[in-house]
Amino acid sequence: MLSKITKALKKWLKSPWNTTKKLFKNKRFVLIFIIALVLLLIIISSSFKKKSIETVTIEKGSVIQEVSLTGTVKPTRNIDYAFDRSGRVSKIYVKTGDLVKQGQILMSLDNGDVYAQYKQAQSALTIQQIKLNDYYNGARPEDLQIAQNQYNDANQKLDVAYKNMYSSLFSDYNTVNSLIRNNLLSVFSYMGDWEATSPVYNISFKTCYAVNSTNSPLILRKEYENTLNQWKLELDTLTNNHASIYLQASKNKTYLDDAYYLLNSISNVIDPVNCNIYGGTDKTTIDGLRSTIDSVKTSIETTRASLLSGKSSLDTLDLAFNNASQNLETKKHPYTNEDIDTQKAIVDQAKANVDNYLSLYNKTLIYAPFDSKVTKIVPEVGNIINANSTVISLIGGDTYQIETYVAESDIAKIKINNSAKVTLDAYSSDIIFAAKVLQIDLSATDIEGVASYKTILKFDKEDQRIMPGMTANIDIVSNKKENVIYVPSRAIITKNGKKFVKLIIDNKNKVQETNVVAGIRGSDGRTEIISGLQVGDKIIMN
Repeated sequence: MLSKITKALKKWLKSPWNTTKKLFKNKRFVLIFIIALVLLLIIISSSFKKKSIETVTIEKGSVIQEVSLTGTVKPTRNIDYAFDRSGRVSKIYVKTGDLVKQGQILMSLDNGDVYAQYKQAQSALTIQQIKLNDYYNGARPEDLQIAQNQYNDANQKLDVAYKNMYSSLFSDYNTVNSLIRNNLLSVFSYMGDWEATSPVYNISFKTCYAVNSTNSPLILRKEYENTLNQWKLELDTLTNNHASIYLQASKNKTYLDDAYYLLNSISNVIDPVNCNIYGGTDKTTIDGLRSTIDSVKTSIETTRASLLSGKSSLDTLDLAFNNASQNLETKKHPYTNEDIDTQKAIVDQAKANVDNYLSLYNKTLIYAPFDSKVTKIVPEVGNIINANSTVISLIGGDTYQIETYVAESDIAKIKINNSAKVTLDAYSSDIIFAAKVLQIDLSATDIEGVASYKTILKFDKEDQRIMPGMTANIDIVSNKKENVIYVPSRAIITKNGKKFVKLIIDNKNKVQETNVVAGIRGSDGRTEIISGLQVGDKIIMN
């Protein structure tokens, strides 16, 4: 029979249409064809039945619930720094790309004047604080003795200085008296004694100036004669006390200034540059007179400088004595509560002054607020920058973070510290970075009509491959159950709000819809079964 079928098939291949018509006219062939067709249908039907009855044996395992998102890598912290005052950049301590530590100085403006004021304020505060401590503690015997010694030393130095000044006052007079009355004989001629009531003076050379005019040398010389007499009278009646000596020192300075003025008036009338002619006096005589005048002026200047130096020394020693005296009095007398309160107020004011200058000084410096990397430096040393203009930019030098948005349908699944697996588009998908949920915004942001919540994840470890701006693919593990009964999620049937599975209840594969209570639905296709099934049960997949 098989050989006949084979021969028939060969004929059909040679002439399909004609052969088919002849074959179907043969009753035996038609019977064989029908039998073969029925067998084929039985085989196909059996195959479909096997496919439709796919069973699963219930077992325990883990169910992992994940939320998949896309985000962007950003630095943990990013800041642009500016000075809040304008100024000249004096120093730049870092360069672009440097890693800096928290508190490190990055850049400074010219600040020498502010720093000096700050140090002065600190010194003033220290002095006032020591004084307040003394107020609290009262004078110790050793402190009182020190104050007494300082007072005695200041008093002794001051007495010596006034005694020296007392002698100097007479010396000043004697010097000027000799210079004016003796050294100027070549300049002036006179009639009568020095003590004469109205001595008569003549100038010893001819000049183009009207020497008898107001403020002329002759008039000034006559007036200074009276000054010398007045000066000597004052010294004769001078008492040896500090106030009188100090007052006479001031008068001595005035008399020395007048003498210098007299000499300048003489220089003017013998100056050929101003006068243009010698007035009949030969040049040699004029040069000699000028030399005499210059010599006397130098002596007057020296005497005056010595007087001023001595007077300045008196001022310094007077101040030191007054401070020592006040300090001694302070040590001797106890302090009242009012004194202490007053001094506390002074200390508080001094502290405020220090804080003010420290604040001004710090405004000339830029410090790193955290461990970071320098990404940009705008000015160069010497540039003048404006207030509030960016001069340096930093990014956080620790781990990076990911910024993403979670739709409201998933936000309830995510909690702070949930772990996450992250891949970056820049690298292959088998390179996985670990991260954790760091922050979830409480307020929603509308993104394409969907309420979404900004969520920040932080990488667990630093990695040089991570860079700002990269696209991140995130799988957040929102829940995980270990050693629980689970079924494939597609095996669960939902009817009227209830969940069922098709349970095989005997060896004859009798199937029964059994109610189950489901737990979490995993992102791996598994669903936790809380009740309704036991390990070893078999269910049919849908």
